[in-house]
Amino acid sequence: MGKIWVDGEAMRRTVSTLLPGGYVCQEASFSGHSDTLNLFLSVPQGEPKDKLNRVGRLIESRLAGSAIKVSIHWTEREPGGGPQQVPLWRNPLVWASGTAALVALAQLGFRGIAKSILAAGLAYGISWLVVTDDGRKLVNTIIKEVKDRR
Repeated sequence: MGKIWVDGEAMRRTVSTLLPGGYVCQEASFSGHSDTLNLFLSVPQGEPKDKLNRVGRLIESRLAGSAIKVSIHWTEREPGGGPQQVPLWRNPLVWASGTAALVALAQLGFRGIAKSILAAGLAYGISWLVVTDDGRKLVNTIIKEVKDRR
């Protein structure tokens, strides 16, 4: 017998598309010895059990064709239970960025900073076109349009 490898991040994203708003698939892991996909779902506190059961059945029905058992682990989170926001002035990244901006202004001047920002924007745009799925789709669409016009 061979082994089955499941990409947890891809499975987490796939399951997330099946979930109603407010539900989050935090983790998806495959247990090979029991052929079970373990899903860890976070839901708002106080969700009705019948809704949880409906969502669970939906996920199980969508994954039924894979012959893999699904085990769903529910976790309730309190309203606003996301990560606590740290005040901006207490974030070291803000202080580092501010200091870097002052040093850049002193060393490069306004013209040098403008060139740096332009270069960063161009690098971001080109990398977005090359690296992301949306960017590649846009490039393919443009290429197709150019070919069709010939």
